[in-house]
Amino acid sequence: MDLFLFPAEIRLKIYSELLAHDECLVVMAGKRGRVRPYLFVLNCQLYPEILCTSKRVHSEAISPLYSDNSFRFSEPYSTAKPPATVTSDVFLEHIGPRAASLLRYVYTRFPTPPHAQDYQLKQTALVGLCLDNLNILLQASPGITTLDLALPSKIKDLGLRDTPFFGETLDMIEEKLGSFKSLQQVKIELRLLEWESAKHSDDGEEEVVVTGDSYNSDGSSSSGSSGSSDEGSTRWKAHRDSLMRQLRSRGWAVHVTKVPRVWTTSDGMWFTDKAGYIMHMRDLWENEMEQRSWEWQGRGRDIECARGTQEYAYRMGWADDGGPA
Repeated sequence: MDLFLFPAEIRLKIYSELLAHDECLVVMAGKRGRVRPYLFVLNCQLYPEILCTSKRVHSEAISPLYSDNSFRFSEPYSTAKPPATVTSDVFLEHIGPRAASLLRYVYTRFPTPPHAQDYQLKQTALVGLCLDNLNILLQASPGITTLDLALPSKIKDLGLRDTPFFGETLDMIEEKLGSFKSLQQVKIELRLLEWESAKHSDDGEEEVVVTGDSYNSDGSSSSGSSGSSDEGSTRWKAHRDSLMRQLRSRGWAVHVTKVPRVWTTSDGMWFTDKAGYIMHMRDLWENEMEQRSWEWQGRGRDIECARGTQEYAYRMGWADDGGPA
């Protein structure tokens, strides 16, 4: 049956069923060897291939895919250096300018260094780099209406963020965001992390166990503590409240969450999701294998990318112009 025999309203409903997802689409980037960075989407099943069936389908369906979905760019955090690839940059390169202009809801990293001690060192160059990454995203996607930013912090380091220098950084971010008139809402997710020591799980991966109280949506503790922990709890709550006041005073909505688990790697990266950790370790292994191949044989070789059971490769069809008419 010819799809175009249906009214436009029915076709849009069909496109929505095939291309829209109720939850955030978690997009991750990786790089193996000398090939260009690649993307994959976690824990959902969409059918962007339909955009390649014809130019007419592409013109009608591209908006539901990019405007009706919310995209979360998952990035690893580093204790030593920035990640080799920035997911949002790779994503924008893959989808092209037309699709980028259709983005409406984006979830990405707060544009500051992930470790609070960086503010003590006043690494303005690193802060500027983080701002540049956000600026590239907003310039390429001028239609974004909701921007959700994740701000991770170790609980014990909240005091290092509660400083005048961090306030100056917030002023820079506010000025940058203020220049984008399409933005209707900025949400900040203050992600609290606290870990004691790393251990190896049964499957051999290094896992950092997060300890401490759980937290409600307003940041209040849902379980009490006693003894010497009361003083520390009072201190970090004061820093937390100060940070929340600084963020909310700029008109940003603030949500506090507790990160239940963190995975770390030998090259100084740490992840709040297991899928990202697995992909990163796979990349490290395959990069090492390719490097050995170059050393042993004097030439490169292609390495087939393994795929997990709950992920599928990001296809260029998402950005294709629709193929044949």
